[in-house]
Amino acid sequence: MTGSLLSLLTRNHRVVSSNLTLPLQYLFQPVEQVLERVPNAKQLAQIPLLGAAAVPPVSVHVVAKAAVRAATDASVPAGVIDVWDLPKFK
Repeated sequence: MTGSLLSLLTRNHRVVSSNLTLPLQYLFQPVEQVLERVPNAKQLAQIPLLGAAAVPPVSVHVVAKAAVRAATDASVPAGVIDVWDLPKFK
């Protein structure tokens, strides 16, 4: 992978073609904010086939911070961290 392509991917952009990149934060940040305001999003996510649309997108930075904190902080409970619990461990 070339350095310029790697830098584009790590800056929350999706490379569509050699001259087109999509800034993912502009696409998914509004979706994340809307899903945060849906009162029963966690229950909606359990509906087969339709539930995946109710799972909020999460920034890779939030996932990374939660993973580092889970690995280094003994107060973080062991096991799987739910997508809705990730922001608690930033």
